[in-house]
Amino acid sequence: MAEMTSEHLLHSELTEKIIGTFYEVYNELGHGFLESVYENSLTIALKEKGLDAQQQVSVPVWFHGQRVGDFYADIIVNDLVILELKAARSIDQAHIAQLLNYLRATEVEVGFLLNFGPKPEFKRQAYSNSRKNLAADLRRQRGSERFNRRSVQLTQDICNSMNVENMLWFYLRHSRSSAAKIALNPLNYSNKADNNVLIEDLCR
Repeated sequence: MAEMTSEHLLHSELTEKIIGTFYEVYNELGHGFLESVYENSLTIALKEKGLDAQQQVSVPVWFHGQRVGDFYADIIVNDLVILELKAARSIDQAHIAQLLNYLRATEVEVGFLLNFGPKPEFKRQAYSNSRKNLAADLRRQRGSERFNRRSVQLTQDICNSMNVENMLWFYLRHSRSSAAKIALNPLNYSNKADNNVLIEDLCR
């Protein structure tokens, strides 16, 4: 049967193997070990099933085009599923937020929280790359809108506060058009009436 594209069924065959292996490890080891013990044991068990399980995979975190740090995924399986292991009393919202941040920072679309607590429990999270791209586009759009609002406000501030001489200097300095520089030459605005025309031309 072909794999469904819905997020809740994405990589379903692989994730069924992962969950089955998680319960096998828990049933053998039980509760009370450090997370690192469960991580090493689960990695061994996954590899025994023929899966590619990589531990402590470094993934960079970017902010405004600059690398601001790294996180380390406990296990990434077949480059398709992130596993975040816990040995807590129960899974809480902070654990879920952590996993979602991991998914946001990578092209991996599916992640699991596996808790080796007093009772075994898991929680699946999915974040499709199409949604990530949409979210990134929306962030860029909001940034562009904020930039445009600042530009409009700057222009208004300039028009409200500049005298004609400073306004001429500003536009002559920043204009890339030689024709515009000629048009804005102070000699072309030699009297008060022409000064008013200049202000109307630049600030309307």
